[in-house]
Amino acid sequence: MLLMACELQADPSIDWLSDSYSAFDVILGGSGPGWSGTVTSPSGLWQLSSQNVIEYPYTFSAGGPAWVHIQNFGLATFLGGLPPQLPPPGSETLSISPFGTYNDYFEPVAPINDGTPLDYGSLYDIDWLGGSTISVTSIPSVDDISAWTWTAEYYASGPSLEVPEPRAIFIGTLAAILGLAPIFRKKAALSGN
Repeated sequence: MLLMACELQADPSIDWLSDSYSAFDVILGGSGPGWSGTVTSPSGLWQLSSQNVIEYPYTFSAGGPAWVHIQNFGLATFLGGLPPQLPPPGSETLSISPFGTYNDYFEPVAPINDGTPLDYGSLYDIDWLGGSTISVTSIPSVDDISAWTWTAEYYASGPSLEVPEPRAIFIGTLAAILGLAPIFRKKAALSGN
């Protein structure tokens, strides 16, 4: 996995739309050639390592047309306590990401929208689904990439990862036992015991 810190890029705006045991959704936004780094959700449940690179001009051959090169990757890791049955065998953490970094090329005309599913990792293996998008929202001057604005969004949801409190487990077990008691008494009465 390639994650790098880009010294010339300012820290992005960060907006956590969802931050729970069953979902996360975060939007990063900024200007210039993207941003790479790590952010943690307000609850401390999620950590996102993100690489968002916007490169211009990008040419495939000398004298060829100039393209906008978009490179994007995000790995979201659950930092909360794990339920007893998790993580899946062979995994020490719960995470979700695209299978690899994706690269695409576009004409330098805004808006540019790109994305890929989050479909790799131990969270995906337990039925979490999500996606990663990146958009170049404005290009005021093709020749000044520092003025370009962009947003990147990472989101996923799935079965709750919340660990039940021991007291809740005890109460649930006790309720189940007490719920069965009338059945056993009725069965005993019918059998004559």
